[in-house]
Amino acid sequence: MTRDDTARQMTGLLYDAFPISCGYDERRMLFGSGIRVTPSSMVVSFLGSSTSMACNRSSLQWSLELVDEYCRLRLPGKYLQAFDAAYVPASAGGNVESGE
Repeated sequence: MTRDDTARQMTGLLYDAFPISCGYDERRMLFGSGIRVTPSSMVVSFLGSSTSMACNRSSLQWSLELVDEYCRLRLPGKYLQAFDAAYVPASAGGNVESGE
């Protein structure tokens, strides 16, 4: 993850596959997250829901979980099993899914 405090934005790579950005719009007091498609565009609506919302703990968590769920649905089960085995500690319970 990289962070830009002046723009109040963070970027990173989710599941080693999806370039993700999230940030805070101070003027509108909204938090948003999305998958970067090109340097100037991103997907911010997933499964019929927008990730732009009020900036509070539960809204931030819901927004990030929405992006996470969307990404996991787009990746094969075998990849997710290998990813979870490599990066998710057993004590965290991981989201290991059956292979395809």
